Amino acid sequence: MPFFSVCIPNYNYAHYIGETIQSVLDQTFHDFEIIVADNASTDNSIEVIQSFQDPRIKLIQNRYNIGFAPNLQRVSRDAMGEFLIMLSADDLMRPEALEEYRAAFQKQGEKAHNTVICSETDMIDADSNVIRVLRKPANHMFPTWFPLSKAEGNIPEKTELIQGKTILRESLRQCVAMASFCATAYPRALWEKVEGYDTTYHIFPDAAFLHKIFAFNPDYIWIHKRLFAYRVHNTNQDSQAARQAALKNQVDGYMRTVNYPQQVLDNLKLSRDDIIRAFLNVSCLDASLGQLARMNWIQSFKIMCFAFATYPVHTLKLLKTYIIFPLLLLGPLGCRISRFAKETFRK
Repeated sequence: MPFFSVCIPNYNYAHYIGETIQSVLDQTFHDFEIIVADNASTDNSIEVIQSFQDPRIKLIQNRYNIGFAPNLQRVSRDAMGEFLIMLSADDLMRPEALEEYRAAFQKQGEKAHNTVICSETDMIDADSNVIRVLRKPANHMFPTWFPLSKAEGNIPEKTELIQGKTILRESLRQCVAMASFCATAYPRALWEKVEGYDTTYHIFPDAAFLHKIFAFNPDYIWIHKRLFAYRVHNTNQDSQAARQAALKNQVDGYMRTVNYPQQVLDNLKLSRDDIIRAFLNVSCLDASLGQLARMNWIQSFKIMCFAFATYPVHTLKLLKTYIIFPLLLLGPLGCRISRFAKETFRK
C-alpha cells in the first residue's frame, strides 16, 4: 500500500496535465501512486498522460463525460494509498510537498487517521508565474490570498493545529472555504466513513466533502509553507463558473442549507437559520453586489431573484437587500456606483 494516492481528475487539460504529473514525479518523497481519471477528453490528454512510463501512474478512461463531481468520486474510489490528495489537472506540487505532509502525518502517531493537512498555496497564472499567495495569518481561522509583495514575513510556528469542529462551525457560520482544494490531504479512513464525494454538487463538491469529514472532528494541521500551486486561467473550473449565466454557485449553497444533517448542526451549536443567513449574505447578496461592480446587471438581478425564491423572509431581514435594491433600480448607473465603491474600498 503506498503512503499517498495523488488523485488527478482531468478533462481537456492536455496543455497542463503533463506539468502537473511531472510535479508529482519530482517529489523528494517517493512512496506514492498517481491516479488520473480522464473524463472523456476531446483533446490529446490521453497521449500526454501515456507519454509517462512510470509504473506508479494509473490511468482511468471514462467512456462518457460523467461530470466534474462524479469524476472526483471515480478517481478517488480506486485509490490504494493510506492518505489521499485531490490535485487538479492544472495545479502543481512543490518538490518537498509530500515529504512535509508525510512528516506531519507521522508526527500525529495513532491520530494520523483522523487528521487533515493543508498548507500555504501559490496562485499561478497560465505560464506558472506566481501572482498571489494563500496564507493563514497568525490567530486567524481561515487563510487569505495576499499579493506576492505582501506574502513574505515570519510565522512563529511551522505548523498549526485546529480542532475540526471548531473550523467547521466557523466555516458554516461565515460561509467561508476551509482549505485549498489542491493542497488538502486526508486519510483514506475518513473518505470511507463518508462514502467519498457527493456527486449532486455542481461547483464545490470538494467543499461539501470537507464539511462531511470535518464533522468527525479531525485534527486540522496547517503547514506555514508554500507547498502547492493553484492555477488560474480562462478554462479552469472557477473561471468557467464565473462566465456562466447559470446559478450553480447559488444552487450548491442552497443545497447545503437543505441537506445539512440536523444532528451535525446540533453538535456544532448552530441552527439552520445560521447557515441560511450565511448562504444569503455570501452566496447571494455579496455575489449580487459583485456582479453589479462587474457591470453585469442581469446576473446580479438573477441572483437576487434566487435569494427571494429560496428564502424570501430571511432575505427581507438582511440590510444588504436594501442596498442592492436601489442599485438595481438605477440600472447601469447602479453598476457604476457599485464599481466605484468597490475600487474605493479596495484602496
